Amino acid sequence: MTTKEVESVLVDILRHELSLPLGRVVLSNQNYKAPNDSGLYIVVGMSFLQIIGSNRGYVQGSTDDETKAEQPMSVVGTFYIEFTSRNTEAIERQGEVIASINSFYSTQQEEKCHIRINRTPQVLDLSFIEGPSALHRFRFEVKVFYSMSTKKPTDNFTTIQSPEVVI
Repeated sequence: MTTKEVESVLVDILRHELSLPLGRVVLSNQNYKAPNDSGLYIVVGMSFLQIIGSNRGYVQGSTDDETKAEQPMSVVGTFYIEFTSRNTEAIERQGEVIASINSFYSTQQEEKCHIRINRTPQVLDLSFIEGPSALHRFRFEVKVFYSMSTKKPTDNFTTIQSPEVVI
């Protein structure tokens, strides 16, 4: 699973549990324009990624002569969920946003996608960033445990040149 796929799962969980329309829960760095209305708007992104386990091995490619080097990794990604509103909806629905990560639907999605979301969010009030404006902004992070894998073609012993004897 890739980082973008994990972000998409988080977006899906939030949209489903909060019953928000398309465009109200988005991935960061996607050139979305925040809506001009005063409703709830949520952005999901990755803060950092940590590899907690790695291995390497070889797998057979699509033909008998092809061998691929595979490197499976167990990772934990820290993802942020930032929600804002110009009205009091972000304040009023703060509990719902957090609870959506702990919902039955979230558990089903975790099992389906083979991920695990750590549910210990600490909510930060970032409303002060906007100064005296009426924008309410909150942010919390979740840790998601998942696995990634890379596969690359590699030489096998039948494709390596035999040595020459020089006298």
